[in-house]
Amino acid sequence: MDTQRTCPSCGKALGADAPQGICPECLMKAGFGTASGSEGGGNASFVPPPVEAIASVFPQLEILELIGRGGMGAVYKARQPGLDRLVALKILPPRTGSDPGFAERFTREARALAKLSHPNIVGVYDFGQVSSAGVPLASTAGVPPASRTGAPQTITNLHYFLMEYVDGSNLRQVEQAGKLTPPQALQIIPQICEALQYAHEEGIVHRDIKPENVLLDKKGRVKIADFGLAKILGREPQDFRLTGAGQVMGTPNYMAPEQVEHPQAVDHRADIYSLGVVFYEMLTGELPLGRFAPPSRKVQVDVRLDEVVMHALEKEPERRYQHASQIKSDVETITTPPSQVGPPLVPAATAPPVAAEERIQKQVKWPAIGLAVTAGFNWLLLPVILLLAVRNLAAMDPRALAFSKLAILDLLATPFVLCSLNIYAASKMLRLEARGATIAASIFAMLVPPGNLIGFPIGIWSLVVLTRPEVREAFQKRRVALATAVAGRSAKTPLWFWLVAAAPILAILVFQLVRNASILGGASVPPDNVGGYDGITARLEALKRQERELLQQYTPSHPNVQETRRQIDQWKQLQEDLEREFPSLGHGDKSPGGLAMRKAFNPPDKPISGELTVTEDGAWAASCSTTQTFRLFEVPNPGVEQCTGLYRARLKTEGLVGRSYLEMWCQFPGRGEAFSRGLGNTISGSSDWATCQTPFFLTAGEKPDLIRLNLVVEGHGKVFIKDVELTATLKDVEFKVKRY
Repeated sequence: MDTQRTCPSCGKALGADAPQGICPECLMKAGFGTASGSEGGGNASFVPPPVEAIASVFPQLEILELIGRGGMGAVYKARQPGLDRLVALKILPPRTGSDPGFAERFTREARALAKLSHPNIVGVYDFGQVSSAGVPLASTAGVPPASRTGAPQTITNLHYFLMEYVDGSNLRQVEQAGKLTPPQALQIIPQICEALQYAHEEGIVHRDIKPENVLLDKKGRVKIADFGLAKILGREPQDFRLTGAGQVMGTPNYMAPEQVEHPQAVDHRADIYSLGVVFYEMLTGELPLGRFAPPSRKVQVDVRLDEVVMHALEKEPERRYQHASQIKSDVETITTPPSQVGPPLVPAATAPPVAAEERIQKQVKWPAIGLAVTAGFNWLLLPVILLLAVRNLAAMDPRALAFSKLAILDLLATPFVLCSLNIYAASKMLRLEARGATIAASIFAMLVPPGNLIGFPIGIWSLVVLTRPEVREAFQKRRVALATAVAGRSAKTPLWFWLVAAAPILAILVFQLVRNASILGGASVPPDNVGGYDGITARLEALKRQERELLQQYTPSHPNVQETRRQIDQWKQLQEDLEREFPSLGHGDKSPGGLAMRKAFNPPDKPISGELTVTEDGAWAASCSTTQTFRLFEVPNPGVEQCTGLYRARLKTEGLVGRSYLEMWCQFPGRGEAFSRGLGNTISGSSDWATCQTPFFLTAGEKPDLIRLNLVVEGHGKVFIKDVELTATLKDVEFKVKRY
């Protein structure tokens, strides 16, 4: 009489072929732990089953040992007796049979893998699933998911791949053993590129390139493994509906930015970024995280490799290498000695043919000519327009004539230099060189008048052409070709060269613009020149007094009188030279009316602001912890108009972080107020006594009823002020004052 056997774990009836007296479902649970799980990256509770358990499920194989495990499953070394070959059996973590999305996704990706046949890609021999009953199901490779019949399974199914066995180690193990040198890395990278280029041409993206998935056999051949995260390209939109919304596939440190931000929209360029991370790690032993230095600053490698690695690691896919074969050709160009360079090393499939290069040169020809014409137009007209502008400004305000010869030279030279650089960039564009300079020239043509009347559309046209992928690639290949021609020296003009060339011109231009703008504002006279002018004026007054005294004793022809007059002429010449360079200094002595008012303030005069203290040397001191304006003195009803007011004082600072300057306000009855600030005559840091001033120009009818004198401190520190003086000198020129 037959005895019905039951499973000691769950009590279910056992079949005659149940292994070791345990039902297959309990056997699977013992090996895999919890059978439930989502279609994410890994299963935290997944425990690879023992070899004996796997052998019972795959009786057609001789399971030899467990050789690896990870978030995507476990890999066993096995032997196919019928074919007498070693294979790798990869099992995925158990999924619930009620998840039809995973089953369809698995079938789709497995079919994609079966298409790949390349010496640098691990081959897939078979795939399928086995049920928990322990009976292998028929291979699902040829059966679409929609054609399956029967009631939905509620028991766990085990999905597997049967793959080529690679006798060796992965790249991570080689790196950790310290056996990988930069020259060896440069031999491995081209093989990885060949595998990726082949897969991409077949419409498959790996999505998880990392050292663990790069295998090296004992002969040094590279094999790319685990295309389990691949995405099929070029299919109908419904093929993508099975991937969960927002699901991210890959390893974080090796994933492209777009793979994290938009996982559903990545293409083959995500693999190129991951390859760049692997390349950087192979050369330096570090990951390119945060702000990282180029490889040549970390290890002793050819500096040209920096361009290759950094180009692969561009954040934007459009600026990255567009094909893995481009990385291969650039690496081989660098690693091949110049003496061995004969025919181009770039494969014919990736190098632009002669006809294509000529077509690209035709694309850039007319935009380049347009940029050159625009630059020539500016080269001729811009200096004329600038000189006319200065002339018109001088007609409105005589102080505009305060340009020095150097400033006028700057005004003429700057357009010539900038436009000449633009013509140079246009000539480089015709030869597919200096793409960055060409982009700058396009922007310059769009912005700078009067050439921007024709330069704006030409600049946009040029930028559109320069952003085309084939044009960008042609510029890149031209740079690589020139680098090879000069035997290792980069053909790209270094940034420091342009900075050094432009720095003197820009420095002179900025200096003159600031200086002249301050003169036009009536506020910029260097303290040293102010002090010198005061000394000259005082010396002239003393000599004039001496002349008057001598004339009381001697005749005009007396030698003493003649010598005094000679000295007066010399000092007057010095005074006029300073007045020509700094027109605001000459408001007093050159005016027909002379001095109209003079007010001087020193201790014991008491400032309006009570926060100022008197020092032993007769000055006022102000200590500031923040920006502050100190009200010093007010002059009510000064009774002046059509004149130049000059507020002058001596300042000293101690540890001032910021700046300090003078400020004067004029109040007009029924018309509001206007102010003048000495922003071009400031003082900061720790300095000795220096003269600062700010002028104010009053026209006919502008008669203030109150003038306020302030001290402004922007920052924190200590400021001292003394010898405060307000003068008004009559003028015969009317100046316009801005109202607030």
